[in-house]
Amino acid sequence: MSSAPHDDQHHPTEQAGGGRVYDRHRHGVHNLQRAEVIADPYRYIQQLQELGPVFYDETSRVWVCTGYEESVKVLTRHATFSSARLIGSEELQSRGLGEAADVVGMLQKQLLFKDPPAHTTVREALREHFSGPRVRAWGHVMQDIVRRALSGLPAHGNADIIADFAANLSTPLIAALLGMEGRESEISRWADAYETLLGSVSALPDVRDKTVIPVLADALAALQAAGRDRLDGEQEDLLSALVRAGRPHELDKSGVDELLYEVAANCVVLAGGGYQTLTHLVSTGLRLFDRYPEQQRLLREVPDLIDSAVNEILRLDGSSQYLARRVTETTLLGGHEIAAGQSVLVHLGAANVDPRKFTDPLSFDIQRREARHLGFGLGRHYCIGAPYAERLAGIAILQFLEKYPDYSFDDDPEALRWGPHPNTRCLATAPIRLGRHEGQPADSAPASRTDGLADRPRSGAAEASATLRWSGTVRGQADHDPWHVKFSAQATLQPDSIAVEAETEALTYRELDRRSNTLAYQLRSFGVQPETVVAIVMERGTDFVCAVLAVAKAGGAFVLADVTCPRDRLAGMLDESKASLVLTDAASFVEFQAFSLRTPTVVVSTSPDHESAPVTGVNVGNTAYVVFTSGSTGRPKAIAISHEGVSNLYEGLNDIFRLGPTDRVLQFLSPNFDGCISDIALTLLSGATLVFADSAKLQVGPPLARTLKRRRITSVIMTPSVWSGLPYTDLPDLRIAAAAGERLASPIVRKWRGQRRRFLNIYGPAEAAALTAWHECGDSDDRPPIGRPATNRRVYVLDGDRPVPVGVEGELCVGGIGLGRYLNRPDLMEERFRADHFVDRPGQLIYRTGDRCRWRPDGTLEFIGRADRQVKIRGHRIELNEVENVIAEFAQIAACTVYEADGQLKANVVVTEGTLDEEGLRRFLSPRLYPPMIPSVFQQVEDSGRTINGKADWQIPQASGLKVRSTSSAPGTLTWQSAEQPDGADTAWNQARVTWAVAQLFAQCLRLPLHRVKSHSDFHSLGGDSLSTAELFNLINGRFGISIEFESLLDNCTPEVLTVEIIQQMPPQRSAAPPSTRVAA
Repeated sequence: MSSAPHDDQHHPTEQAGGGRVYDRHRHGVHNLQRAEVIADPYRYIQQLQELGPVFYDETSRVWVCTGYEESVKVLTRHATFSSARLIGSEELQSRGLGEAADVVGMLQKQLLFKDPPAHTTVREALREHFSGPRVRAWGHVMQDIVRRALSGLPAHGNADIIADFAANLSTPLIAALLGMEGRESEISRWADAYETLLGSVSALPDVRDKTVIPVLADALAALQAAGRDRLDGEQEDLLSALVRAGRPHELDKSGVDELLYEVAANCVVLAGGGYQTLTHLVSTGLRLFDRYPEQQRLLREVPDLIDSAVNEILRLDGSSQYLARRVTETTLLGGHEIAAGQSVLVHLGAANVDPRKFTDPLSFDIQRREARHLGFGLGRHYCIGAPYAERLAGIAILQFLEKYPDYSFDDDPEALRWGPHPNTRCLATAPIRLGRHEGQPADSAPASRTDGLADRPRSGAAEASATLRWSGTVRGQADHDPWHVKFSAQATLQPDSIAVEAETEALTYRELDRRSNTLAYQLRSFGVQPETVVAIVMERGTDFVCAVLAVAKAGGAFVLADVTCPRDRLAGMLDESKASLVLTDAASFVEFQAFSLRTPTVVVSTSPDHESAPVTGVNVGNTAYVVFTSGSTGRPKAIAISHEGVSNLYEGLNDIFRLGPTDRVLQFLSPNFDGCISDIALTLLSGATLVFADSAKLQVGPPLARTLKRRRITSVIMTPSVWSGLPYTDLPDLRIAAAAGERLASPIVRKWRGQRRRFLNIYGPAEAAALTAWHECGDSDDRPPIGRPATNRRVYVLDGDRPVPVGVEGELCVGGIGLGRYLNRPDLMEERFRADHFVDRPGQLIYRTGDRCRWRPDGTLEFIGRADRQVKIRGHRIELNEVENVIAEFAQIAACTVYEADGQLKANVVVTEGTLDEEGLRRFLSPRLYPPMIPSVFQQVEDSGRTINGKADWQIPQASGLKVRSTSSAPGTLTWQSAEQPDGADTAWNQARVTWAVAQLFAQCLRLPLHRVKSHSDFHSLGGDSLSTAELFNLINGRFGISIEFESLLDNCTPEVLTVEIIQQMPPQRSAAPPSTRVAA
């Protein structure tokens, strides 16, 4: 984060190196951030070398040093070229770059950004741990790390050299050096966040990816706590050495706190410095040996060349590309006078291929004896961890070559994916084809990539496997009687308690038990027996519950559908489930006759004639119910759940809700939704009262609120969109509020959770009998997790068949008691279910949910979204779930969905109250999402509507008839309003208005009077540097509510050209609304 004066000195247009004219598009260091330069920096380096070893970059207003000798001068003359170059937090705050200011405090404590004597103090404390003898003593540890990492690769076949090998080397070593074994996954997250931070602030004084801030805060907190534990200890790890060097016993409490913060900040450097660097060094080295087979043969023949080979890898294709220094006194460099206060960017990658220093610099020669590479810096700031990185990389490369005499990379640019960090280049994925292991028979089968976890150890395997302790336990199934048997036992215990209460009728447990017995006998006479499916389509009330119980007591399986279920869908459900009978009420029977259903239909009429149920022979393995969920092909999926599944559903819910005879549960969820079954099982097997209300009284809004209060409801499960749309009402009886079926946003929790009211988040796909995990929400839940496994449920977050470490996304897979099965869909069974290799009992299955989740450090599950919601916008692949998660964090948002239409991202939102503050929302999103991820259009809707299952129905407004409310921005801001395409005069007026506004932003960021800015004025020629460019970037996106690319500020850098870019980003059907009065320019 360098700053330079805003004058126009020292930026010549003619350069000394061959007379080429500086061209910011060709030579500006902003190009370091471009994806094509990260992937292949050599063409860009050649362009830089056109301007000689030192030149001035007018765009970023820094001097750029590409020559080897000149770079050595900068790196070794510490008094003249200072590492303490950070911009002050006060200036960053004044320019609206507060997030960057927040991290400056941490960076200022790190040895990377210190000069002597402060730098020397930290480095001396570490010197012994990085000495040659100490590194050699750790050789056996590094050998073991490499062996474990190699064991994760197949003997032959396809693999990813990054995920399956190279990325698994650094964190075990760093954890061991810090004395933090077992926390490798956390260290990996910290390291990646730190590299992301450096990649951002090294180009702009801003934090482009705001997600790194909480991760680094976690890192600092954890490392400070670890340091505090070492205040009185005698451990010999790096963390202890740093603590002891600060002489904590001579400090007061505040001094100790400051010391521990500095120790933590420097441990972040050690973690981050090794992660990307070592991964890149090993993966790139193996790619180079694949590309230069003669060099590979030479190393196999002479392994002692490995040290020279590692040096050559670092020279030719190092990870670290550049670093910066601040000039403290006017000096000469490369024939140019550089003023005090200016900054110099040393391009290490260019210096390492300087043709003045290296013969044939772009060739790979492991016997090269010329100058040492600068990839690890030089002088006082030479990378302190270099000895470990070089030795571990050498071991890894040699052991890999020993194991694999034959391998080849897929170097198709489409196959390789590079990480986003410009200053620490590293591949994110690199497919590799592995030949046979030496000594393996040619006809032997390749090692399976889908065996159990124990067969596939990898780096991070220990910490990934550690998450299995959170996966849940299965207590057993000896007491799993069919659920209706448990109900009859409950009726015997409290026969006179009210079981069901409708608007005009109530039944006691004895009455409900006997009436359902009577109906069960009638169903037996119709041929209902175990595995017979009976559909129940009727208004919800006492007869509805009788019908559900009667089907179970007759031995059959019920399938529920709301009376409003579309008849074509209902007919499809009856056919798919092979229902033999439909139970309904008198009002619906008439409609069914008109519809001409092929399935026999019976009107339910009950009487309490039988004290006991018929004997059927049904057991816990028989099907209890069938439920339908939507299918991606449009064909609903039929899922069968056993009696064991229903009994376990109750046991899980009972452990969560802990209801009793005095509780009153509102049956709100639609029969189309398996949550309706949860309501029935939980209430009737707990001895509570199940309350029904007419449909009109369940309408979301005041009617539902009045029902909850009037009927004295103590517990209810509803979808988050319903809770969001429910006006806040004093509900003194409501003690348990639960949300299920959708992602839960924190504003809903804050609205409804109370001092005497629990708020629960329930998660469970239909295939897992509606209950998998749960979480009791607290005040600190900014993004409520879905929690921990429910009773007798096992959950795994997997990448393929392997558990992922804490914080890493994977697919949620569910096992345990009572999983369902697909009816008539063997293809889906094969696709979505697989053997559970994590338990000893054979025959157990897990269900692949398709939901993306990750473990949090506290052992709770965080729901990310569906795995199949990716779209591509302007060449960027975007996860809609990620965008929705960030939008949902805005205080005003109660619910939202994001979708792609006409090549743009659009969003439907429900706000907590009032009108959407779109300008504020865009300001909120701008620092949190990349520009292509910010929706072009925000549409406020009053209610999402409901799907057939009672969940939010998020569709494009024009297609679904959602109630749409227009949004307005704060006074004095530009707003886009729906309108027909404007005529020529209006178009010209819009352009003039936008150009005027952009000119104002130029003047604001450059601290210039407005009259200095013309429509054709170049921002960088007026004095724009990296600091003012970052400010302009944020202001344009926030002011105009668009998602302009950063590169546009480099390529289109005048008000009139930027105006074209801004207007082009408007949706085609929209235009800028003319103001009521014209502003004279």
